[in-house]
Amino acid sequence: MFYTTDEVGAGPGWVPTRMGGASASDPLDLAHGTQVWLGTSDDLEAQVSGGYWDHMKTRSPDQKTTAPGFQDALMIRLDALIGHCFG
Repeated sequence: MFYTTDEVGAGPGWVPTRMGGASASDPLDLAHGTQVWLGTSDDLEAQVSGGYWDHMKTRSPDQKTTAPGFQDALMIRLDALIGHCFG
């Protein structure tokens, strides 16, 4: 039996934690909203694979992350750091 898995990226938000600092702009009690919505919602908009989400809206990721040269360089670096796991 084969299972299908939807994959998306979600911005973690900038929340007032020790890491985010007191000036963070997103309320802590809403920080998990997009992740929960994408994982549990019956909304057709949330039932997609691919894409980058922030505050329950699709967004465009930083352009360099979609550039093949950047992706190749990143994979080479990660492979060197992790121990040649990417074949």
